Amino acid sequence: MSDNTAVAPVSPGRMVTTAFFHAALLMLFTVFFVRMVPDFAEQAEHAGGTLPVLARWMIVLSAFLIRHWYWALPLLAVADAAGLFAVAKAFGKRGLLVWSVVVSGIVAGIMILGTMAMLDTISSMA
Repeated sequence: MSDNTAVAPVSPGRMVTTAFFHAALLMLFTVFFVRMVPDFAEQAEHAGGTLPVLARWMIVLSAFLIRHWYWALPLLAVADAAGLFAVAKAFGKRGLLVWSVVVSGIVAGIMILGTMAMLDTISSMA
């Protein structure tokens, strides 16, 4: 009788590929918050008016990352790598896939919602 609860091991190549994918995603996240959001904040400041809560939150997060990049970005990278390896060890290939989808979804969702908030704000100011 076979045990169906056994965890399928994850190959080192898959772990490295997933880690590189997450590193690239963190770089995109950083560029978004360090380059795009400050440009938007400058445009919104010149236009005047009040910003929606999500747009203000994006500006605050951007300012935080710009001021504290030297510890915030390595902390995010280490936390992701630790979670990646822990989930892969505990849950195998399926756990690695779920971790990757959840982390990618959160990061992409933040950037998409932020972009939507910025575009909505700019269109309402025009």
